[in-house]
Amino acid sequence: MKLNQLMLEADILDLAAFSPGTTYHQVCDAYQATAVQKMQIDRTLQKLRRSGKIKWERRGPSIVWVRV
Repeated sequence: MKLNQLMLEADILDLAAFSPGTTYHQVCDAYQATAVQKMQIDRTLQKLRRSGKIKWERRGPSIVWVRV
């Protein structure tokens, strides 16, 4: 079952707004995502990145998504 897209985008933007941002795995864990939902989360992160709303930064070994 897919996640509500508008809520997912809003949640990712909220999580990315707080220091130090959020990781893909943290978002997946927050939703207890299935394989299909993990793909949806990944696509949503890329969609938000391409639209300039979030960007990624490397923090040690992790990729962290932060709000622009």
